Parts: sequence; C-alpha cells; structure tokens
Amino acid sequence: MAYVGVDKERYDAGNRFLSQDRFLANYSPYSMDTSTPNNMAGVVSSSAALPYLYGNNDNPYISIEDKISNFNTATANRQQNLENPNMLSNFLGNQRSVNEMMNPVNTKFSRSIADTRNFGLDVLPGAGQYGYMPGIVEGDVRRTSGIPFGISSLISKALPDKYYDMSPADQIFIQSNMGYDGNKDPFGINVRSAFGDYGAYTDKMADEEGDLAKLVADQKRRGLRNTIQMQKLNFYQNQARNRNIINANVATRNKMRDAYEAETRRELTAADRRFADTRDYDEYSGAGGSPTGPSVTYTSENPMAKGMDKTYSYEGSDEQDRDNENTSSRNESPAYDYAYGGIVGMYR
Repeated sequence: MAYVGVDKERYDAGNRFLSQDRFLANYSPYSMDTSTPNNMAGVVSSSAALPYLYGNNDNPYISIEDKISNFNTATANRQQNLENPNMLSNFLGNQRSVNEMMNPVNTKFSRSIADTRNFGLDVLPGAGQYGYMPGIVEGDVRRTSGIPFGISSLISKALPDKYYDMSPADQIFIQSNMGYDGNKDPFGINVRSAFGDYGAYTDKMADEEGDLAKLVADQKRRGLRNTIQMQKLNFYQNQARNRNIINANVATRNKMRDAYEAETRRELTAADRRFADTRDYDEYSGAGGSPTGPSVTYTSENPMAKGMDKTYSYEGSDEQDRDNENTSSRNESPAYDYAYGGIVGMYR
C-alpha cells in the first residue's frame, strides 16, 4: 500500500520503519538537528547524541562549558577565602590555602657562604643550603590526632577520609579542587572522598593512551566536534598539568630543605672534628646557621665589656667569647671566667 498524507511525509523525511499514523499513539518524531537534546539521528552511542549538553537533577540542560567555568570560579573563590579568612574562621581554625601548604614560612635560621668557609669547608654547588632555612612542606592531619587512648583511631575508622593518608602534594592537589557542588568536579566525580584517589583518577582520564583519549580520537575521525568526551579529556589533561606543577614545586621545596639540612650535618661533623682536637664547645655555635635578631652591643658602661665597645652578631658568638676570654684574664680582683654562650662562670 502506498504512503499518503502524513505517512508519506514521515517516510520521505527518513522515518521509513514507522507504522502508519493510525497505529501510532502520541508519536513525536526526533529532530534531525544534531544540537537538539535527545536527538538520535546518526548516533552510535547515547553519549555522542548529546555533544553539547550535560545535565544534572537541578538543571538538566546546563552546558559543560558553564559547569567547568563554575567549577573554576568556585575553587578560586575558596582559595581566596582561605588566604583572607574572617575573624570567625580564624577563631575556629581553618584549612590552609594551597599557597600556604606549598610554600611554608622559612625558619628564623640563616646561613651564608662565609659560614661554610669558617668551618674550613668547600662551598658546594646547589640551591637551598644558604639563606633562610626553608620551611617543611607538611600535610594536613586530623584534628582528632591528639586524642589519646586510641579514640582517634576509632574516629578515623568510623569517619574514613583517604585525604589524611595522602602525601602533602596529593593533599594540596585535592584541596585546590574543592569548593564546587559538594566537592565534586564538573563531571560529578568526588574530589575528596573516603576511599577514592582523585589524583590517580585524573591521571587515568588524562592518559593519552587511555580509553577516553581513544574514544575522542575516534570521534574526531568521524568528524564530531566539541563532544562531552572531548571537553572531558581537555579538562582532565589541564588538571593533570596542574597536578604536575604542584608535585614539581613541592619536590623543589623539599630538595632545598634537604640541602640545608645536609649542609648543617656537614658543618656539625666538622665541628665534631674540631672539638676532638680543641675540646672547645664553641665550635658548635655557627653550625646550622646563625639565628637572626637584634645584634648584641657591649659598651664601656657594661661591666662585662671591660672597656670594650663592640657589636656582635648574636649572643654567644665566637668573637664575643674570645673577647670575654681575654678580658677575664686581664681582670684584677675578682677575676671572672666567662663560659661560652655568654654565661658567667664562678669566681676563682
């Protein structure tokens, strides 16, 4: 039987496997527009049928570009709030920002090349052993970690959070991505969870040899553009690059701290050798760098100075101790012995 009327229109439009209109109930044809939601024309998978839209329960038709933009805005705002906390958050205690975790404050100790040479040591190449001692990159710990009698362990088992088991670099990466949609990423993946590892998941999705990359390559061969899978691969590859930057920065910081500590051990070893020969504990005073702070000035009005007028870099310096030795030997009655470090000895 030949098609006529609406049946012929549908047949000519490509719907050649439909029953006649009189046998259909409330039929609504799919649009042939490839940008329309629910379009099925020429589709080999349901995900490829929606190349531009990615929904959720609240808004089924929010674009993935907007979700990624909202994610970037939310995570950036969270970091700004962490770096500029209000009085309440300061009082309650707050999560450290990415910058604070990755770049801890340097210690008050410093070392110069002259300090190394003063120990009769050669100056070694490298970075980190001079200037202020780099702070240690430390991860977050549970606030319950100080609770005694194993209670902390019970709490951690009842409320598992793999975040606290991760390296500082992985913690930094995870918390840099928190703050959006219940701490999820634009594709609904939990950034922080009880058992998951978002960093590992990111690397898996960004892998050029992974399943997602292969799917995207196939889509490009078929002429598809700007599919969800393409945007997803691009997103996770950017995430992986950010993670690599964090890892590199933390590794550099740790390397500088290791160099400072190695130089300190080298100087202490040299001090040990000197002490074995001289029995002079003051050889330890410069090892590991000198504490910064106001200089110590001795004037003629100071009875300990015994006529000297000098400024020392810090209390107990080698120069100060030598001068104290000399002045104590010049004193008449009573004579003083000054122990190293500026401590006054007993009368003779």
